[in-house]
Amino acid sequence: MEGTVIVISGPAGVGKTTLCEKLLSEFPNSITQVITATTRHPREGETNGEDYLFLTKEDFQEKIRRGDFVEYEKIHENLYGTLLESVTLALKKSKVILFNVDVRGANSLKKFFLPKESTMLKFHSVFVMPKSLSELEKRLMLRNSDSHKDIQIRLETAKDEIAYANSFDQQILSEDKKTDYQAIRKIVLSFGLAENYN
Repeated sequence: MEGTVIVISGPAGVGKTTLCEKLLSEFPNSITQVITATTRHPREGETNGEDYLFLTKEDFQEKIRRGDFVEYEKIHENLYGTLLESVTLALKKSKVILFNVDVRGANSLKKFFLPKESTMLKFHSVFVMPKSLSELEKRLMLRNSDSHKDIQIRLETAKDEIAYANSFDQQILSEDKKTDYQAIRKIVLSFGLAENYN
């Protein structure tokens, strides 16, 4: 394998998806996002094959049996995973591939990619840290896509995820969308991605 792997992780609602969307918008010829497969239902405005690969539980479990996943996890009662085929396709499109995954997924990707790391492949993980759980709760409520029960489950999960923040290569303390993006953009540019791959 050849290229640069950038993993962005953090609790639900911290802004990972917005950061990834902005990177892809600014560097469309440089970065390709690896699309996550999931059994959860699409939210309003989400498109199959662009936001996620939406699979039935039966299809997802069949792919697990066939060994098609680089990593997969059960999160909030749904399955999420990265297909090896998706990784291969992304690396064919560009030399920089981007992952938007939860903490457990990030750890699994690290285990998959780091043994392969050489001068041909670089792996870098970034954890987006919420300012506080109360701030995270506000963001989840403003998102208006989860029930009160789901929000409470996500907040409980967030407590566990924050405990693993130090296992990432870098952390960003979330302030606001503009500040957070400047921070992640600076990290991307530190790899020389814009110069090398645009």
